[in-house]
Amino acid sequence: MQKDFLESFFYDRIVMITLKNGKVYVGLISELHEAHPQSSYVRLVLFYSGYRDHKMDIHLLKDYNLNVYEQDEANTLISVVVAETEILSLTFYEQDVYNRLNSKSESHLSKLLKLVGHIF
Repeated sequence: MQKDFLESFFYDRIVMITLKNGKVYVGLISELHEAHPQSSYVRLVLFYSGYRDHKMDIHLLKDYNLNVYEQDEANTLISVVVAETEILSLTFYEQDVYNRLNSKSESHLSKLLKLVGHIF
């Protein structure tokens, strides 16, 4: 996971972090603190937040309507600090993949096959 933290931090890659309690955060890592494994944390500038349900499906409920590349008074950065010990998973986030996986009109199998390049 450390490699993914560093790649996100240095190359401004958007990540999705799932916590052990089921909360989900999507955003950019703005700070890494790695003094000791038990006290390591990341600060994430939030784009979205939500949760995973009992089937591990992702529900992003809060859109922070943020463009970190435009600085104006209406653009407030909202961040969250997460202890590394509380992170269940970290993945790079792609909006088009999220949209395809959460389309209610397609079956799970057809979504999966489209993701791997098969076309019906």
